[in-house]
Amino acid sequence: MEIKETIYKNGKSVLKGELDSKALLQQVLSLAHKNSHSAVKTYLSELDSDHLDTVYHQGDLTLTEDLNLFECNICNLIVDGNLIVDGCLSIYDDPETFVFVTGNVRATNMVTSGTLHVNGNLEVGQCLLGDYNHGMTGVYGSAKARFFCPEEYFFQIEGPIHFDYALGNTYRLNDNAQKKLFNLNDKPLAELIDILHPDVLALLDPEYLEILEEAETDAIWEFMEWRNFLKYVRSGKPVLK
Repeated sequence: MEIKETIYKNGKSVLKGELDSKALLQQVLSLAHKNSHSAVKTYLSELDSDHLDTVYHQGDLTLTEDLNLFECNICNLIVDGNLIVDGCLSIYDDPETFVFVTGNVRATNMVTSGTLHVNGNLEVGQCLLGDYNHGMTGVYGSAKARFFCPEEYFFQIEGPIHFDYALGNTYRLNDNAQKKLFNLNDKPLAELIDILHPDVLALLDPEYLEILEEAETDAIWEFMEWRNFLKYVRSGKPVLK
């Protein structure tokens, strides 16, 4: 079964006339954490003007491959249950994509520039990446990932956080409140290179070798295009050894 068919199997659609947009807004507000209310109102108040669909999925949604809502012509996805993605969860800012989950979210990789709110926990098996600075992710349980890099995107995580490795702008996670979690910051670039999979190193301009002994970890983006790295992560290939 294709991803879109799986979503719609137990999902109701605004565009198909299966949902009343005003009733849906009130229902989601009743389910959402209080800190999610502003986002819920922003994304679910003007549904009648959307050309992409809004889907309310009752119960757990389990997908056996990547979830790219833009490719499914869905801009808003509400899951009243858990969301499990055996692949990469991609949430975009253009077009704006909003995902709200009452339970937990689990994915192999996650790349987001859109908006995600999770009442429960967020568990990412490999890479959790922010992209640009338009949206935000709110997690009201715990968060876990092997590798975390927010870029300029904002994450608000209220529960316990466990990242094996974290690199990047500390202000983009809880307004700098968890600076100590960024265990790769201000370290020699050689330490980061040492934990990366050889296939990731193949994305690097070989000139990085000239500064390997003197540069710090944030210099890696001078020798690897961020877009190429995102594409690599979305492909499901390993990032860490």
